[in-house]
Amino acid sequence: MKKELTVAIIGTFVGGLLLHSYIKQPESIPKFTSIPLQSNTDTFTSSEVKPLEKMVQLKQKLFLSKPLPQIWEGTFLQDNYGEYPMILYVENVFGDSIIGKINWQSLDNSVVSMSGQFVRDFSDFTELVRWKKLPKFDKNKENSWLFFSTHKLLRGTGVSIKGRYYVDVSVRETMRGISYSINGSSPSGKFNLRRTE
Repeated sequence: MKKELTVAIIGTFVGGLLLHSYIKQPESIPKFTSIPLQSNTDTFTSSEVKPLEKMVQLKQKLFLSKPLPQIWEGTFLQDNYGEYPMILYVENVFGDSIIGKINWQSLDNSVVSMSGQFVRDFSDFTELVRWKKLPKFDKNKENSWLFFSTHKLLRGTGVSIKGRYYVDVSVRETMRGISYSINGSSPSGKFNLRRTE
């Protein structure tokens, strides 16, 4: 009885091995390699190349054609307040995002942190309503729109740290945009910046 049981177990094991060798094993999923761009922190996978290609080209043209950090200077016209200088420091660019600071020289030389990204998806109705108040906005015009917001007061007093900025970057070396307060339904101001460094 023991001998028959041992033979049966061995036979089942060998049969399982033979069956396993005839079943086609799944091929391993290929790994995509990262493709370096002009910025050391800026990589994306080759599976994303096609949908991001134009966005990356714009970002390179707009921000990476000159070394970082960069300075963008111009004026901000605030409703019911007037016009004053605005300086945007672009400190780093990665993927389709940017980070930096905004300096309001005439407002106690205040500095706030900012971050933003290029926008391709306009499916959010509330956001689309805000974008439509930007002159010449066309959601079908690719790679022309940059959104950024401010987060933290780094120096100074009396400035909003919850601003939202909607920007047209379709003209080379220029940013033209509008801003909203955090819960605003109408723009609170507009600005025009040019890269100086």
